[in-house]
Formats: sequence, structure tokens, C-alpha cells
Amino acid sequence: IQYQSRQSAVNARELLQGRNIYDGCCQLDIQYSNLEELKVHYNNERTRDFTNPSLPSEPKGQSSQSGYVDAGGLYPLPPAGAPAGTFHFGDVMQLLLMGDTRMLLSFSFLLLFIWLF
Repeated sequence: IQYQSRQSAVNARELLQGRNIYDGCCQLDIQYSNLEELKVHYNNERTRDFTNPSLPSEPKGQSSQSGYVDAGGLYPLPPAGAPAGTFHFGDVMQLLLMGDTRMLLSFSFLLLFIWLF
């Protein structure tokens, strides 16, 4: 998530750092990004730039894949039939908080999965 200001990012980190996603498990570990700006290329279920609704939903000629690629590599989707709210990526989740002059939000599948359940 990229915030409009550095102070907004600091406030969000202070509010969320160390909290559990579920009662007693899945503790949040929120860290600042070393990127200057978050770049969102597509508006879909994996990423979204709310300041630019005209972005395409996927590259031309490509369809959805079984995972998504990010700077860290390929992350698989949860298994079919997994119980709602299951956390498949370990006990600690890392969010990148960045302060900048523009308001951009990028929700990875991981964040959406957690927020939806």
C-alpha cells in the first residue's frame, strides 16, 4: 500500500504492527519498502491503482494464471476447497508501507484474501 504522505504510512504501521489477523495467530509484520514509488500496471483482483481506473485488467493476449508474479517471485493461489480465512503464507505477513505524494493502493491477492475473509 502506498500512502499519500509519509506520516500516513507511519500512522498505519504504528496501528497495525504486531497485531494478529486472526485471534492468536498470523501476526502482522509491517515494513517500509525501499521502492520510491509503487508501480501498478493492471487493475484486477491482484492489483489496483484507484487514481487510474483506465488501466487494463491484464496484458493483451494473456489470461489469468494460477499464481501471480511480484518482485519476490511466484506466489501460488490457495488450494481449491480451502476453508475460508485459511492463511497459506506462514504466520507472519509483511506489508510494504510507503510515503509519497500520490495516493496509490495495490492489493495483492494475499491482502485481498485476508481482507475478504
